[in-house]
Amino acid sequence: RYAIADRALAQYAALEILWHDNPDRTAQYQRIQVDHLGALLTRDRYKDVISHYQRLKKTGQIIPPWGQYWVASAYLKDHQPKKAQSIMTELFYHKETIAPDLSDEELADLFYSHLESENYPGALTVTQHTINTSPPFLRLMGTPTSIPNDTWLQGHSFLSTVAKYSNDLPQAEMTARELAYNAPGNQGLRIDYASVLQARGWPRAAENELKKAEVIEPRNINLEVEQAWTALTLQEWQQAAVLTHDVVEREPQDPGVVRLKRAVDVHNLAELRIAGSTGIDAEGPDSGKHDVDLTTIVYSPPLKDNWRGFAGFGYADGQFSEGKGIVRDWLAGVEWRSRNIWLEAEYAERVFNHEHKPGARLSGWYDFNDNWRIGSQLERLSHRVPLRAMKNGVTGNSAQAYVRWYQNERRKYGVSWAFTDFSDSNQRHEVSLEGQERIWSSPYLIVDFLPSLYYEQNTEHDTPYYNPIKTFDIVPAFEASHLLWRSYENSW
Repeated sequence: RYAIADRALAQYAALEILWHDNPDRTAQYQRIQVDHLGALLTRDRYKDVISHYQRLKKTGQIIPPWGQYWVASAYLKDHQPKKAQSIMTELFYHKETIAPDLSDEELADLFYSHLESENYPGALTVTQHTINTSPPFLRLMGTPTSIPNDTWLQGHSFLSTVAKYSNDLPQAEMTARELAYNAPGNQGLRIDYASVLQARGWPRAAENELKKAEVIEPRNINLEVEQAWTALTLQEWQQAAVLTHDVVEREPQDPGVVRLKRAVDVHNLAELRIAGSTGIDAEGPDSGKHDVDLTTIVYSPPLKDNWRGFAGFGYADGQFSEGKGIVRDWLAGVEWRSRNIWLEAEYAERVFNHEHKPGARLSGWYDFNDNWRIGSQLERLSHRVPLRAMKNGVTGNSAQAYVRWYQNERRKYGVSWAFTDFSDSNQRHEVSLEGQERIWSSPYLIVDFLPSLYYEQNTEHDTPYYNPIKTFDIVPAFEASHLLWRSYENSW
């Protein structure tokens, strides 16, 4: 394909020089200028297509519909979907109705120009048009048998895709599963189904589906790309690297391969994490008023796939009636990440009340499957000790364990237990139940109900920090996530 396009481009360049100032060849010269767009598009030189098109517009040359379609395709592949949508809308809509004679490729480009422009009504319009105008089977003249209609299949694939990107993952999963299991020999449908499972937070289920798809064509580019994404989610770093290296060598310009390579390159970089919060004027019993909490950690690039070192700094302060409390932490440690397992060990130099004391933390979790996880954390000079207690010279060590159940992106619950042994002889037991129930979902707005139950018991009550003998809290909360703007992986 590239060789033919390169030969065509070379011939066009020679003819352009020959015919540029020849008035007898004006029509032919203008035609090869337009055909130049198609050759550049075939060569995947999308930016060159766009720049050549803009030069033609400046000269006043009229671009025929097929040339405009090439330009729209280049805009779409160059991540400029709104410009692609504008051109395709003029080409493929007649009085707000989609033209009846579009090819499968034209329908797909029109659909994705709407979808990637966040125009979900437009994407649904293309989807319904494709489904309504395409029977499941086609009959051939002279034969009693019918054959599957690829356009009908494409329409139902659109239906799954638009449901996935508009946050209706249950509908996307149902449609993708039905398509995949009704056409077990179609590798693309199985890959699409695995992609939906991955989006729902089930990477192991996605991995199983991709293994089934592997039987058909083991080295399919789309298959290996999806397997690499699943491997990254499962923390199978070496597998992800091998798959990525293979697809980059074979199809370096494929958009899916480019995106995957970028993700793997980012994984191999150092990582900076910054987290912070600040309080209000009212004095909290644990953190005081005008409290500030800031943590900055730098992780090294991966070492031997699974290891990373890290170092950082933490700062917390708050104003109390007895004075200002300040705690500074200098910390360093190592992290281990592998399939189903995450571990982190940390040493910290904690500075408070003009003293330096050594702290330590060991954290980890283990995944049994896509639904169940257990985790634990042990801390010396624990961060569970309130700032006010440390202001008054009280420290403590803690242990924590939790179990998390994850059904899907719409429902999850976790139970945790924590024990803190304070240096003033107080012992605190804490039990909590937290959950998430999705109550509203749309392309731009997600609303979750977050129920929470909390029980605390202390053995001492005459302490300089807030310390009730027993407390039981029921906290119903709602969380709204509103998408203001999105362009591929970037969003606000």
